[in-house]
Amino acid sequence: MKKKGGLERARKLYNARNYGEVIRFLEPQVFLYRERPEFYRLLGMSCLYDGDFSGASSYLQRSQQLDDDDTETRLGLALIHVRRRETQKALSHWLYVLEREPANRQAKRGLDLVRAADDPSEFMELFEDGSYLQLLPARKLKLPKAAVRVSVATVVVMLLIGLTLHILQRLDSPDTPDREGVELVRFDTPPAQVVEYDGEYRYILGTEEVRRSFSQVGEYFNERRDNRAIIEINRLLNSNASQAYKERARMLMSYMSRPSFTDFRDNIEYRQVEREPWLYNNTHVRWKGRVTNLNIGTDSITFDFLVGYHDERVLEGIVPVTLPFAAALEGAMPIELIARLQTNDTIERLVGVSVRRIAPEFGMDATSRSNSGN
Repeated sequence: MKKKGGLERARKLYNARNYGEVIRFLEPQVFLYRERPEFYRLLGMSCLYDGDFSGASSYLQRSQQLDDDDTETRLGLALIHVRRRETQKALSHWLYVLEREPANRQAKRGLDLVRAADDPSEFMELFEDGSYLQLLPARKLKLPKAAVRVSVATVVVMLLIGLTLHILQRLDSPDTPDREGVELVRFDTPPAQVVEYDGEYRYILGTEEVRRSFSQVGEYFNERRDNRAIIEINRLLNSNASQAYKERARMLMSYMSRPSFTDFRDNIEYRQVEREPWLYNNTHVRWKGRVTNLNIGTDSITFDFLVGYHDERVLEGIVPVTLPFAAALEGAMPIELIARLQTNDTIERLVGVSVRRIAPEFGMDATSRSNSGN
């Protein structure tokens, strides 16, 4: 069922410049808004402001298909063409905007930039220091001077109050967790038994090794390095650690978050997973490859993923993939995939979270994105 006010919430986040939040909020809702140009414009422009030009290209192209006259979309696409040194295509968008809005500052700046440049390579300086933002619609809030003064004073007071409360809280309870769930790695009463001696295990750990590994789980989790936390959890689950430690580790798994292209950390290479697949069960990987044996069903998409073969040079392995969401895929298409690993003694499957196409005509930087469901 469509979330009420979904685009309105995205609009507020966008106007507040919370671009990463816009992306995380909207990407899973592609089914709901696939015919709404504003959905793709908000996503595309958020990607641009967030520095993800590849994702922006896909979303803004779709936005233009649905609404060819949208100024913001045109300005965003022009910037993407500037980055690719496709000056004629950028000029086309700027001229189109100026025909309808002769006073548009961003389009005028773009034309002046092209006229002043002797070589398209000069445009790359724009992206090194962030000055490319001058070619995008201004995101400044216009407030009366009195309101600005009041706002600044209010912010200062609130910061001081917040800082004071934070210091008092830390003094009163220095071990207060920053992330919900991390308290699971702290036992009120430490288990009497830390290790077990009967049975067969992949990893044999000593008492201090179990405690250290369990503590490391909490540290990684609190730092939002979920992949590393999950690896340590899997090490404990495959070890002679006592059931008390294993049960707490399993409970913590339910608090792990799902990554996106904007916040992915601690990737794992295919050869690492191949060596010890059980150690990486339920971690997320970000791999490039090609689609083969594509099957598009009513509720999901399945295919075999040729890992590492996106540039048709090295095939690292072949892994079955299930996408529980819609995506515009074709056979032999090069893609970049974020997915959750399902493993046991071997790599069994990847369950897709996000996928974006790699556009070979623009090299590895020019990619387009389709994205996930639940």
